[in-house]
Amino acid sequence: MTMTETAVDVMMEARKTVAEKFPKVLVKLVIAFLIWLFAVYIFLPLSGFLSDPTFLGLIGLEKLIAAIVLIALLIILFAVLRDVKAITDAIASYAAVATLRKETIEEEKLLKYQRGFRGLAYVLVVVIAYLFFLPFLSSIFNVLAGIILIIIVLWAIALLLRVGEVFSDDIEKKTSDFIKGIESEVMHSEEIKAEKK
Repeated sequence: MTMTETAVDVMMEARKTVAEKFPKVLVKLVIAFLIWLFAVYIFLPLSGFLSDPTFLGLIGLEKLIAAIVLIALLIILFAVLRDVKAITDAIASYAAVATLRKETIEEEKLLKYQRGFRGLAYVLVVVIAYLFFLPFLSSIFNVLAGIILIIIVLWAIALLLRVGEVFSDDIEKKTSDFIKGIESEVMHSEEIKAEKK
């Protein structure tokens, strides 16, 4: 037998997690965004303005700056990754409860919905992160940006197929109930017409 949880408890826990973690993540993301803005609109154009000289004859200045900024952004990303996952899970829990719309929820069904919404959130976060890192990846090595995009596309397709499977049973059940409702309405109206004759 699976344990049931009240929807209110799940939602309160989700709100608490978001309230605790979001400010920390927001501050670090604002810092990362400021670094990104300065790099994309000031530092990289300046290196191009200087005719992209080589640093110690080894690497172009633009590639070096892009690599430094990319490493700084990756450090910030890894610092907030655990909190971002906790926020994503909390939002997935909240969305699962809102979708199920019941006072008590079976743990198995809640976990299933959380997994589905978490998958959708992860695809969205990875795509945003890729767009965030793209100017630096393409400055360093264009082919690497393309390879990473192909990997993201394949991963996203596989994950979205699994998300579809998570929700497919409920969609099929609701569709079947809807069709049965229509059939019963049609049969009921046919019976009324037959009685009138």
